[in-house]
Amino acid sequence: MSATPESTTSNDAPVLTELKAGVFYITLNRPEFGNAVNEALVVGFHEAVCRAESDDAVRVLVLRSSGKHFCVGADTKGMAGVSGRAERRYSTEELLTLGGEAVMRLHHLQKPSISALRGAAAGGGLALALATDVRLADPSAKLVLAYTNIALSGDFACAWLLNKWLGPLKAREFCLISPTMSVEQARDVGLVNAIHNESDLEGAVQHLAEGLAAGPVKAIGRLKQNLLASESLTPEAYIQQEANNFIACRDSDEHREALLAFVEKRKPVFR
Repeated sequence: MSATPESTTSNDAPVLTELKAGVFYITLNRPEFGNAVNEALVVGFHEAVCRAESDDAVRVLVLRSSGKHFCVGADTKGMAGVSGRAERRYSTEELLTLGGEAVMRLHHLQKPSISALRGAAAGGGLALALATDVRLADPSAKLVLAYTNIALSGDFACAWLLNKWLGPLKAREFCLISPTMSVEQARDVGLVNAIHNESDLEGAVQHLAEGLAAGPVKAIGRLKQNLLASESLTPEAYIQQEANNFIACRDSDEHREALLAFVEKRKPVFR
């Protein structure tokens, strides 16, 4: 697919997208509501992830937010009828399916993904962050599931992702007791990769994203396939897939450029 326009959303949309030098920025954009999840945000997020999948110009995905919170979870005021809400286009079941599919698409995206966390990452918002490959945060970040606080069982594959990242014992503790996890605790258990000062977070995310975008993204995608396959395939099936991916990489333009650059003692240029 050919490259798409640099920006496809207006500044007041609940999800903003921007493509810059191969880095596709998805910004949750309901800052006055803590980027709480409503119908428009779910739809916009799903559309953005689908674009990242299909657009060859997208080499790295960055998920970030406007305002002081990453995402406080569900729009509980809207759910309770306290705040006004627009006419619904989708049923609850349809929205749950759409949100869950978007999270799984992001998790399985054959391109590297990064999330930038500040403030609260709660409920469905936490699931969006957990679907990315790398999570960077500033000291204000805090993670909480919070579903049981409003007598709900969870959505957007959050329990599945927590079980994957934390293991069964810690995932059950986090889901059932629902503690608020500080950013330091999140880093210690592996839910956050690194903590940066508030003023440095954006630069750290951009530096990492641009570095990945300049790398062999197709090979990285196949490496991600191996990582995902290691959780579900038998050893025999995994070895076969790993070999297939290796051969595909060996026969690729990326590999040829990497070898040529090595011989010529220069940095490879991947396109």
